[in-house]
Amino acid sequence: MESDRQNLLDEVISRAPILQHDEYGYLHLVAKPLMTNAAFLDTARQDKNEQDFLVELFKAVRQSAHQYFPNFSHIPFWHMRTSGWFAFLGEDVRSNPGRDPLEVLDMSIEFDGTGYLFCGSVARKTPTLRSGEELVILDRYIADLTTRFISMMAKLYDSAHYIGSVTLGIAVTGIEGGISVERAKGIGGGAPLPFDRSDYRLTTQVLAMSLVDDPVAAARSLVLPLVRATTQWKDWDPFQQVN
Repeated sequence: MESDRQNLLDEVISRAPILQHDEYGYLHLVAKPLMTNAAFLDTARQDKNEQDFLVELFKAVRQSAHQYFPNFSHIPFWHMRTSGWFAFLGEDVRSNPGRDPLEVLDMSIEFDGTGYLFCGSVARKTPTLRSGEELVILDRYIADLTTRFISMMAKLYDSAHYIGSVTLGIAVTGIEGGISVERAKGIGGGAPLPFDRSDYRLTTQVLAMSLVDDPVAAARSLVLPLVRATTQWKDWDPFQQVN
């Protein structure tokens, strides 16, 4: 039900490891199997060590480089918590409890097959050609993180031989008044239309096998409505550079 999906997004946003900051927009992602159980991760890993299995999944979606940091370029260490496994893809909270949003990229995979990703800087206050500092939404960064997260979760579901439905959700919070980084560069002419809500939220439900076959398509379905609104371009695709 739609109300259940919205409740899921509320729960995802409440998990944010840092408080909202007026100079940054945050990305929250979730992937949750319709049929979950506490042994889901054990089924997927079979006889492999949990950490080795998670590193294997991560390596399969790892990127060589990206213009935005933090990202999926460095293999993280996975820490066990009461509900599953957690990794700092950016700065480790143990080295800096008061992490700057620019350094925060956290991911967790629960024992029941639910995955979460949080990034603290997919929108940033930046000097622009138009007028001083503006909140700039980084379309390609959102596209890239969403694709890699979904790709990694798809490989988990494939390993578990799970063929049921998966709820995917995205929330980008703290972006009211933000503009696309592409429009901030002065591309396209005319004044860009600032985003008119504090948050962007969307959920969808897909079959796990479709994520395995085409994770980019699933990521597009979540991200492109936001991109269309912030760029006012119908045909521009930030996923073209995702590899």
